[in-house]
Amino acid sequence: MPYRDGGEFANVGILLHCAAIGYLKLKSGGQQIISRVRGFFPKIEEAVFRKGLDYMKKSINSASANTSMDFNVLAHSTEGMFFFSNIRFLYDERDPDAILEDLFNRYVLANYMKKPKGKEEAMTAIVHSWINEKEWGKKYTEKTYKDTHGYELAIPLVAEEAKAAKPLCFDVQQYREIIDKITLWNVRLARLRNEMPPEVFIIYEPPKNGTGRQDIEEFLQAAQVNYKISPIEANRKDEIIRRLEI
Repeated sequence: MPYRDGGEFANVGILLHCAAIGYLKLKSGGQQIISRVRGFFPKIEEAVFRKGLDYMKKSINSASANTSMDFNVLAHSTEGMFFFSNIRFLYDERDPDAILEDLFNRYVLANYMKKPKGKEEAMTAIVHSWINEKEWGKKYTEKTYKDTHGYELAIPLVAEEAKAAKPLCFDVQQYREIIDKITLWNVRLARLRNEMPPEVFIIYEPPKNGTGRQDIEEFLQAAQVNYKISPIEANRKDEIIRRLEI
């Protein structure tokens, strides 16, 4: 788009389909993407572009339970301002929202170097994708805190020194890894208790096999009592958005 006959186009979004779990979602940007497209095609009418993009989002958001059928119809559409490239296949065991965020960063924002290094970075990317849909979500950035002895800790989601959130993944292979993580974070929270914003949240993913669940619950309860840090399970999207709102 918008001059398909001449072979000119710009990537404006990613459509991801995971048939096994009935997942079908489009991620596209707001004003950032519109500004990017107008950099390629300065004569394009912004109102027409915005209306077309909004219509595509609504069409995908209203997809039926038969996501495979909807995906095939959408992906092979050849009419209008927007169309899709050839379908590509990917095997990835991460959460689909994290995969979608990663693909969007690479192929739409052209940020090829930004790849999550582990589960907690992937969790952070998911939360970023949720809150960036809100105007206030853009206020969240990474910030490094330091205690009086120079001990430093980077928190990936901090907004205006009012709220902060740190994803923690306890879905690991061995029980020892859970205990090591709990021990490390007990030390970190104790050292930086006077440096953190007034509202701090731990967004946590529990172990799928149940290993160490009691230890995790005791750690989160202690963090709440001793440091007034609120735990939120990572699958509670609506609650995370509500609690992080500025």
